[in-house]
Amino acid sequence: MADPVRFVDLDKTHADALFAATFGTEGTEKEAVKAWCDQPIRMDPETGVIRQRRAGPCACIAPVQARAETHRRFGTEEDAETALRHALVDALWCAGGREQAALVATRRALHEHEHEMAAAVDLSLEGAVLDASSQWEESFVVARVNTKEDLERAVERAQNCLESPLGALLLLLSALESRGVERAMLDRDDASHPLVTPPFGHASQEVVHLLLCGKAVSNVFNGTITLGETPGEGAGHALVLQGVPSHPEVGLITMLEFLRYCEVGSFLKRPKYPVWVVGSESHYTVLYCEDEKVQDLDRGQALRRWARERFDALDQSGGGGFIPVESLDGLLDKIGVALPAESLQALKASAVVLWTELLGALAAVDPQYASNNSTAVSFELVHVNNILKKDASGSLAPRICRIRVAVPPPWEECMDGEAKAAALLGGSQKEGPLVDCIRTRWHRALCSWTGEEPSIV
Repeated sequence: MADPVRFVDLDKTHADALFAATFGTEGTEKEAVKAWCDQPIRMDPETGVIRQRRAGPCACIAPVQARAETHRRFGTEEDAETALRHALVDALWCAGGREQAALVATRRALHEHEHEMAAAVDLSLEGAVLDASSQWEESFVVARVNTKEDLERAVERAQNCLESPLGALLLLLSALESRGVERAMLDRDDASHPLVTPPFGHASQEVVHLLLCGKAVSNVFNGTITLGETPGEGAGHALVLQGVPSHPEVGLITMLEFLRYCEVGSFLKRPKYPVWVVGSESHYTVLYCEDEKVQDLDRGQALRRWARERFDALDQSGGGGFIPVESLDGLLDKIGVALPAESLQALKASAVVLWTELLGALAAVDPQYASNNSTAVSFELVHVNNILKKDASGSLAPRICRIRVAVPPPWEECMDGEAKAAALLGGSQKEGPLVDCIRTRWHRALCSWTGEEPSIV
């Protein structure tokens, strides 16, 4: 039976398109390309962490590390290497719309399955900087598959390539080929800039989204937002900003939300698994909880807060707790709740809609809106920073930190909530940039840890 996984030459058209999307025009700063030609995708067997050598490729490393944690913590794979292989398959299959995928590999390392040659090629790739599309055409091959099983076979065959110094670059190119370069560029708000920028080779947020959500969208909100749309014939073109299309398996929180540059939507804040990529101004790390139930601890609070924020945006009374009845239908669309006809009619019986009345109607549809919790809750998170830094012994190592988190109940339900949360930590709460990020997901959370402060840079 013929092997369904067939690697073929990467032709000039695809090589040029990939290079332009990734680094822009040839002659880009060599240091930016070098960062992506010196990063193996390989798990450290002792820590179960991909060891990041230099700044830049974290936009690929963190999403794959996060996906690997979903397999190790909530799947059946305790072996880090197997979890990594499944994480790579998941990311590329997602980028291909779960219908097809592609894997880019180095040409000679796959030649006739000669493992000795593959090992020799791995050594020859140390220090190689492929900074021209012609070098990609000469060096790379691609396999295109239509089933997840075939993608698993391709990833297994190309393991030597992914573990070579070109691993991060091959992963990025594989994700772009899986999505389709043209489609990936259409996902973006502005495709005039390359995905990787000089001088340090930092990749854009769109690369993270491509590996988490399957689309290279530029924004962190839910769905799409249309700006400037005008009805009627001869209307001008609307500007459509694309966000995250649905709940991904792995989410994202970011320091940029704490700094009020953006607001991460519920799709990324509440992913399928309690695993998040953490964004800072210049780096991506990973945060996860080993208990899936952590997602449900504050679901009722989050629902009420989401609805109340949208309600208050329409409250023209300056905080009086009511909105014009004309705003009700639009508010319900934003919240995403369809009320029964009789409830809707009752709310529209007067000129204004009170928050307390609306909350009651929402609770009748979803009881979580009515959940009243005056108890602080606590749980443990694990933070992983893949980039290598010297540890206490002077050795280079990734950093893993366990963080104890206590979340107070909302102010309106318990005025001394923070004192209750602090008591769960023994009064030893600490502050730092990661804590600021955690609070964008768990409002007013208190955190504590032992030893060095966890770093998000």
